[in-house]
Amino acid sequence: RHRCRCFTEKRRCGNGCYHGHLRLKAMPIAIDIPTPAKVSCLQQSLDILHGVGPRLKQRFAQLGVHTLQDLLLYFPYQYQDRTRIAPIAECQAGQAAQIFARIKSQHISFQGKRSLNVILEDSSGKLRLRFFRFYPSQQRLLQAGIYLLCFGKIRLGEQGAEMIHPSYQTWPDAQTPQPAKTLTPVYLQKDN
Repeated sequence: RHRCRCFTEKRRCGNGCYHGHLRLKAMPIAIDIPTPAKVSCLQQSLDILHGVGPRLKQRFAQLGVHTLQDLLLYFPYQYQDRTRIAPIAECQAGQAAQIFARIKSQHISFQGKRSLNVILEDSSGKLRLRFFRFYPSQQRLLQAGIYLLCFGKIRLGEQGAEMIHPSYQTWPDAQTPQPAKTLTPVYLQKDN
């Protein structure tokens, strides 16, 4: 330690020191390189988790998730409300909804773009599902008489209310499924 020059010169220096204050000499900073024993468990790689192999680890790396801490701090970008199954008549344009209905018909249309159109019907009304990118297996699966639980954003199309590329699940019978008890998180994904 040494006394600040302002003490000997009986004035206040530019460092904000007043008479009698002591100033510390600059000390070299020692860098402590962590050893494996000192590394926090949150800084460990994801491959210590059961089920995370090289392929899944690479997919996480594309999202910027490399450690357990990164995984804990990787939050969803939105939550979907799948806690309620709404009748088709209550669905409003611009809002997301989950519905349970029976497929009335299905056909491929060529209006502008080739699309698979599936007409759903419940006791309150009708709704059209449109798929612009679809596979023949989807066309075979979505046949008349099948029940669907689907979630998507409602919009007004040329022929009434519709959902474009909703997420859906086929249902074996007319018994209404139990909706989720909590909000469903949605995470960002890379396209690879």
